[in-house]
Amino acid sequence: MEKLKAIFLIVLFSICLTNCLGQEIPDKINNQKTSKHVSIYNTRLHMIIPEDFQLVPYTHLIKINDRTFIEIYETPDADFYSYTIKNLKKGKPSKTEGYIWKKWNEFEFNGYDALLTIMETDDNRYKLSFLFGDNDFDVYIYAIYSEDEVKEESKIIDMLLSICYDKDAIIDYEKNKFFEIDFLSSGYKFYKVSQNDYIYSKDGFGNPENVHYKNNKIFVSHLSSIKSKSDIVNYSKKEIDMYKNNGAFKNFTVIKNEDLTINGVFAKAVTAKISTIGYDSNGEQVFYPGYEYLVITGNEDMGVVFTGRTFSDDKEELQIFEEIVKTLKIKKSN
Repeated sequence: MEKLKAIFLIVLFSICLTNCLGQEIPDKINNQKTSKHVSIYNTRLHMIIPEDFQLVPYTHLIKINDRTFIEIYETPDADFYSYTIKNLKKGKPSKTEGYIWKKWNEFEFNGYDALLTIMETDDNRYKLSFLFGDNDFDVYIYAIYSEDEVKEESKIIDMLLSICYDKDAIIDYEKNKFFEIDFLSSGYKFYKVSQNDYIYSKDGFGNPENVHYKNNKIFVSHLSSIKSKSDIVNYSKKEIDMYKNNGAFKNFTVIKNEDLTINGVFAKAVTAKISTIGYDSNGEQVFYPGYEYLVITGNEDMGVVFTGRTFSDDKEELQIFEEIVKTLKIKKSN
């Protein structure tokens, strides 16, 4: 009888262990693109998305339900190992910064090194992360969900493991953009796309010295759907709070907060005096005075954030931002 009890407990423990650890992931995965694969906006990624998940237009978001989204980040000019190699070499820790690791899988994914993890937070939520890349690009995808949504976990993993990555694909960012804008005779031109941000700088060049705080820039970013004027107002308040607590700024002081109408659409415009933290040629920390011109607008299709940033105390540049934003038009979602 005792022997039967022992066998029963072993079987029960095995079932529990399988359920806790979730599905097994092979050491090597090689995918082929099929007709079921969907292209992710402005990335080189294609994946098979479950029918009850929704790819949000003009974003890198996949909606699981009204509370939970999967966020996709691709950085084509980044070194994957500079972000993750320390973690890959470190192996699976038992607990880190309020997280308990439930899953840790290192494997080869379409010829690239990859890592998939699931962590439980102190507030009984879960964070699933999937990373892969090489010396030329970095992909990071994550979802945060509650205990009630654990049932979706296997579908999320299956979707992520279906990814095909076309490293050599050329993306037509101009054709794909979700807005129209006229930079007038300001000299601003397309520089690059980083996540959901379209970035413009003078003559389309990044800073030759690779020092971001010496080159004024314009960012145009996508928001999830804006349903009302109050959504725009509330989001502008959140952005102000976020900037005030942003470690990249020593100072963020709002000097003007006004309502605008841009091509018939309501907008909230915030002008702030900023002090950006940077470093001189000797590596010493210095502070660069400038302005931040933040405009939030949107309609039932989508929201848009326009940000003009100067790294010098130049009011003329601020006036240029104010004129450029008047030409902003939001495209209709497909």
